[in-house]
Amino acid sequence: MLDHIFMDAVGALRDGLEDARLECLTDEEHLQHDILLGDLIWETSYGLPGEGLHPRISSELTMHWSAESQAVYRSWIINDDYIEPPSVGIEITFCMSNLIEQSTTTARTPQPADTAPLPTDRKPTRQPIHRKIAEILPQCSPKIGDTKLERGCMTSKTLYDDELNLIANFFEVPYEGAYYLDENVLADGSRLDEHFNKLGSWVSSILARIGHPKLSSAA
Repeated sequence: MLDHIFMDAVGALRDGLEDARLECLTDEEHLQHDILLGDLIWETSYGLPGEGLHPRISSELTMHWSAESQAVYRSWIINDDYIEPPSVGIEITFCMSNLIEQSTTTARTPQPADTAPLPTDRKPTRQPIHRKIAEILPQCSPKIGDTKLERGCMTSKTLYDDELNLIANFFEVPYEGAYYLDENVLADGSRLDEHFNKLGSWVSSILARIGHPKLSSAA
């Protein structure tokens, strides 16, 4: 069931992202229907202006309209009773590639409490880039209505050549949550614009912070 309230939510999020001056990666936009479960899934990707179709930093967005929420929405339309309001599942994944690791640090100075001598051939270590990313990304998004998106576990992939020189690295950090369509939102769809406009500004600010020179391109 292609309910207009779901497409209104999709349009509100898209407007919020474009109002924040982000560029849509049109090749990555899809609207899918699960013919077995009846769920609707909208997927898209946005990046910073000027980075083209294959940006180094981007955000992948997914909105999920489950068959259960569709049934609750139909109950609301016909003034039938329901227990919980319908909800739209939201996932935003920040994707980063080819980021430079921070400058090297010197080996640790032995402390008086140390009993074992440090090896004399100990090499300086690099500050892991994933730690810097974790410092930049907050634990949750700003409020979207009455809920927030919570940060999930980071996924990373690193490629090395035969001499163990860094070739490329990739990082993904997801945020997940559910946006509940309460009575006020169901009765007045314009509230969607207010809520998702804030989300678009937040996504833009996160991409800009990741793109700071401290996390510059390895290319």
